[in-house]
Amino acid sequence: MEGNDYIISADGKDDDRVWKYQEEELDIADLQDALENLNAEYADSFTDEMPSGKEEISLTVYLDNETYPTMEITLYRYDGSDCLAAVDGQPFAKISRSDVVELVEAVNAIVLTQPAA
Repeated sequence: MEGNDYIISADGKDDDRVWKYQEEELDIADLQDALENLNAEYADSFTDEMPSGKEEISLTVYLDNETYPTMEITLYRYDGSDCLAAVDGQPFAKISRSDVVELVEAVNAIVLTQPAA
């Protein structure tokens, strides 16, 4: 985000998972909600159009999956109401810009409230 990398990590599994940023435990409820809200609202939202707008945020997710160990989601400005989501470098769908702003704010709430490393 804005040229900076932030790492949120997890220790444990399932219900015993503890999330951390800079070794401080986190409540990730707002971040999780924001991620879950990212979706293509309409069938015509899916696209193969290459992004041309400014990158808003990029996330690399490390999964507990041997076949797909990582996934990179990058969200680009598209217009005033939508952003274009690319998954692993491939355009995927237009999603609500307000949902992307909510995600950026959730990340900011974590990284701006923790002391600098």
